[in-house]
Amino acid sequence: MRRQRWLLCGWLVVLLTVMTACSGSQDWKVSGNPAQLEGKVVVNTIDFKIDDYTDPVTGSKMPGLKTAMKPFLKQHPHLQVEFINIPWQDYNTKQQTMLLSGQADVFYLPQFRAFYEQGLIRPIDDLLRQDPTLKISSRYQRAVLPLIKDRTGQHTLGLPSGAFSRLITVDNQLFRDWGVKPLSARPTPEEVLAKAKRMTGKDPRTGEQTYGLYWDGVWRTSTLLESLISYYGGRNEVVTGDVSRPRTLKFHFHHPAFVKSVQWMMAATPYVHPGFLVSQGQENLFTDRNQHAIVLENPNMEVPWKQYVGKKDDRLLHRFSLRVNFKGPDGLGSPISTTPWCISAKTQNPAAAWEVAKFLAGPQVQQFKYENEMVPPSVQPFDFQRKDDPYVPVYVQNAKTNTTTPWLMDMPYQKTILVPWVSKVLSQVQQGKRVDLDKEIDQLQQRMEQWTEEQGH
Repeated sequence: MRRQRWLLCGWLVVLLTVMTACSGSQDWKVSGNPAQLEGKVVVNTIDFKIDDYTDPVTGSKMPGLKTAMKPFLKQHPHLQVEFINIPWQDYNTKQQTMLLSGQADVFYLPQFRAFYEQGLIRPIDDLLRQDPTLKISSRYQRAVLPLIKDRTGQHTLGLPSGAFSRLITVDNQLFRDWGVKPLSARPTPEEVLAKAKRMTGKDPRTGEQTYGLYWDGVWRTSTLLESLISYYGGRNEVVTGDVSRPRTLKFHFHHPAFVKSVQWMMAATPYVHPGFLVSQGQENLFTDRNQHAIVLENPNMEVPWKQYVGKKDDRLLHRFSLRVNFKGPDGLGSPISTTPWCISAKTQNPAAAWEVAKFLAGPQVQQFKYENEMVPPSVQPFDFQRKDDPYVPVYVQNAKTNTTTPWLMDMPYQKTILVPWVSKVLSQVQQGKRVDLDKEIDQLQQRMEQWTEEQGH
């Protein structure tokens, strides 16, 4: 009798396992009859590798996106997919032009909220309701789901690509060269600053100039500011109000967390490459000639990973390691982001565009981007992680306690007012000028209050 009970339990476990596996794969099945989909879907990408190519880092032959799309096209014999790939330079203006003229159906769209508010992309809530094969709440990491909503949180605007955490990267070789104790697993801003100071100058082993710190002053200043504000306890206090109604926003830039964050950036500036405010100094980032001991707000580890995967050379994999980002007193903080695949409001073939967007955001393409470019996936379960990958476990650990501060996320004043203000202050530090921070914050406060007044009701 006892043996029969064990056999029955065993069969139940097997049955549940099979059911779970089936329900997982069901989420990614093509809805309807694939053979009935026909026509052409044009996909806009930004700086993707579309065709197979020779990687300039490793010299290895690498597959492009067209190769990753082959299983999908095999399922859809009457569907044609074309790509319009554009560079990151001036991408926002180019995508607006393409959306206005209806040049593409599916977009890899960083500024999707702004385009949605202009009526240029369609929400996908109706498509999700009509498609029983995809439940995004179970198929994507929970931290990513709020990031594909509009500012009210009521409408879903696209399907997520990877999950980009901003992490701290360490060059272990430079730490050894300078005889500096390794950065702790959860470094504080003060520890980073103290060790960066010791590694700025002529490397004692090579004689080459090195810098203790680096962050991209054009693309990463706002996320670094967010991470620091979280660490100093002001994540929900520096700006209050409803981001979906900009006129309700109240700015509190004299809050101690904001002041400490800017002061930290000012103190760090002498230890950063002098060109960081205009994105210079990245030429040899994460290569054998890297000159930055600690890199902040780094979104990926593509170069060391390609060197390892493409050339079986693990030197860079051992040289560069990751630390989680700065967190607040509550253990939360530092931003996570994703760029969704969105559907144009002008598409003439929404059913086909939906299937293409689903595939591009699905596990096959995310596995492809992970294995070839070290793009951290947003899908779950993430069962294709390699055992020899030292990086994604840190991304996953960091993402569990990630939050994104709404008042910094894609808000229009971020790039037009806030980041230029920080750059101006740090530029004064670079030039050796005395900075009256109280006065500067007063001016920022006034400018932001003016911006609020200019917003509609």
